[in-house]
Amino acid sequence: MVRGASPGIGRAFAQRLARDGYDLIVVGRRRERLTELVSSLPDGSVEVAVADLATDEGIDHVARALHRLPV
Repeated sequence: MVRGASPGIGRAFAQRLARDGYDLIVVGRRRERLTELVSSLPDGSVEVAVADLATDEGIDHVARALHRLPV
């Protein structure tokens, strides 16, 4: 799981992990940025979680995604 995956260092980590063959859960607040990131990654399993981790709702959303996926 990479949080803050659309800008800066989070994006760089997601790109590197995807190149190395890892399946990813990318988390960020802006769907359009996450969608653009996913389209730039090599083929693989990438789950997108649009969430603001500064809110209880955002934390709950990511927790549910982590619970249902093999992490």
